[in-house]
Amino acid sequence: NPPRIQNDETLYSYLARCHFLWGQTNPRLTSLDWFGRKGVCLNQCLPLEVNNIAMHSNYPAAYLLSKHTFLPLFEAFAGDSSSVRQGMLGNHGKALANASGVPQLSRAELMYSKICPICFAMDVEKIGVGYWHLMHQFPGLKCCHLHGCCLVERKVNPRGYELPELSMSEKARQSPEMQKTFAKYVASISIWAAAGHPIDVPLV
Repeated sequence: NPPRIQNDETLYSYLARCHFLWGQTNPRLTSLDWFGRKGVCLNQCLPLEVNNIAMHSNYPAAYLLSKHTFLPLFEAFAGDSSSVRQGMLGNHGKALANASGVPQLSRAELMYSKICPICFAMDVEKIGVGYWHLMHQFPGLKCCHLHGCCLVERKVNPRGYELPELSMSEKARQSPEMQKTFAKYVASISIWAAAGHPIDVPLV
């Protein structure tokens, strides 16, 4: 009886939230339950195993890919996007890394993920826990597009299915205007691409 996926939630976060809500303590066993093997590594932006996540969550794979990953953005700019889509549906990290041109996707290494303190507080108030927002994980983004505050980085084990945590002492700090503008731009083109609209960007 899986919970509903939240707006702008990454698939890593969704699995982490299920792991937490169902009282699981060993992420290797959670991985075995969902994917049939232990230690599956999930990237926040372009994850593998989307077919298996769709099967267990009762959401269509196409919906998860379009609303909860950065595949729509990648498809808007990449030449061979069909190979990336197939790589994300499957379980071969090297195939996805080769298709996407992002070597890190083939390795289960510790990576940094980002949290907006205001979003985190609102999520806790709404559903009882914070979760990882997809829009915050865009590479190079340092600001929340909704609240204009600095994102807080955390080192996260992509095999560990961890939810974000913030201490009470970590208050929201306003970002410089340039970062706010960039965050709003990223959010706008991401939403546009996820809705299936073409993105016309002049080549430089």
